[in-house]
Amino acid sequence: MGDLRYIHIPLELWGAFFCIVAAWCVLAEKNYPKRAAGRMLGWLLLSNAVLLVSDTLAWLFRGNETTAGLVFVRVSNFAVFELNYIMLMFFARYLYWILPEGKRSSARCYVHVIDGISVLASICLVISQFADWFYYFDAHNFYHRTEHFWMPTAMGLVQILVLLILLLRNRRCFSRNTCTAVFLFTLIPVVSSLFQLLIYGIAILNIGITIACLLAFLSFEVEQAQERAKMDREMAQMRMDILLAQIKPHFLFNSLQTIKHLVKRDQEDAVRVIDAFSDCLRAEINSLSEQKCIPFSRELVHVESYLLLESRRFGDKLRVIYDIQEDGFMLPPLTLQPIVENAVRHGIRQRNQGGTVWIKTEADQGGVRITVKDDGVGFDPDASHDDDKVHVGIANVKARVEAICEGEFTVDSKPGCGTTVTITIPGIKRKQG
Repeated sequence: MGDLRYIHIPLELWGAFFCIVAAWCVLAEKNYPKRAAGRMLGWLLLSNAVLLVSDTLAWLFRGNETTAGLVFVRVSNFAVFELNYIMLMFFARYLYWILPEGKRSSARCYVHVIDGISVLASICLVISQFADWFYYFDAHNFYHRTEHFWMPTAMGLVQILVLLILLLRNRRCFSRNTCTAVFLFTLIPVVSSLFQLLIYGIAILNIGITIACLLAFLSFEVEQAQERAKMDREMAQMRMDILLAQIKPHFLFNSLQTIKHLVKRDQEDAVRVIDAFSDCLRAEINSLSEQKCIPFSRELVHVESYLLLESRRFGDKLRVIYDIQEDGFMLPPLTLQPIVENAVRHGIRQRNQGGTVWIKTEADQGGVRITVKDDGVGFDPDASHDDDKVHVGIANVKARVEAICEGEFTVDSKPGCGTTVTITIPGIKRKQG
């Protein structure tokens, strides 16, 4: 049996090392499209690393009749059993967060079932420490199975069965790569458990679980790389959509008509409007090549240029109030301007008496909150609209704020009561230099 230690201890320690490295890779990554699933996978890998270290301690101290040996053997063996159930709980949540949001409510019951079995198994394990239900230790501090040893394994197999049912019921929501990884994650431990029941002295189950965890990690990394590539393509398309949504023939025509009339009346004002018109076009065209966030002050200049053009068209009917308390932060290009344009075109312009647009920035729990409010005609956010193209700019802003800044984007509007758009960006990204 001493020879087996020389096999098991290095094998399990190497497995723990690989799991810790894999967990660090997952938990340290902040740009996963599915960060919640990544966190669950990371904790799953860390749990398996602790399990392997615990089993190593059990092997090292077995037969050691000192006080430390008695404690380490009992604690480590308990941890090995308990961590198997904890890992299944993490894996259930990993599957839950991979699912599309609309499918998660139906999957929640499976997660609760697995949690319930884990709680029951944990209670039985605690009792077993005093009643010797599943295993016991002899006078020389050696571990021995009892005739009821199959019970904790059976409870784990029931949990795996629940996971398989969850997978099968939602198989169309998972990619083929994910389905294969989940199937292997359940199959390998099942086969290992059956061998473990028949063979004593070799940690087959632990080895099988480690292989399954590492396969799940590799599958997740491949899946997230594909998701990031897809998001990059969508972001490129978004930038094109933004340009098409912003540079419209009617905008160009109206701006040129305004300049034409000003040239006849006030040449100095016409020059200012031409500069503003040029700034608007430059900002919108530059947004196609912008890959990173830009200073808010630069975005604000774009907004001011746009509002200068509109104010020359509508005169006193368009009023703007600025309350800029925070300006030293970064945000995606063309974030604020489409919202302000939406307020003017679809809110203020629809009122005969005109209206006011309020633009405010303020600190918010370590981040920044941007508010654009108007007292225009408002709309029903839940109702369908005849012309969805007018909202493509807002939809793109929302998608980019959530994807690039991990921020929140909310719209509060009622017919006849105006509209308020709020953007919350966590952790202010300060300007460089």
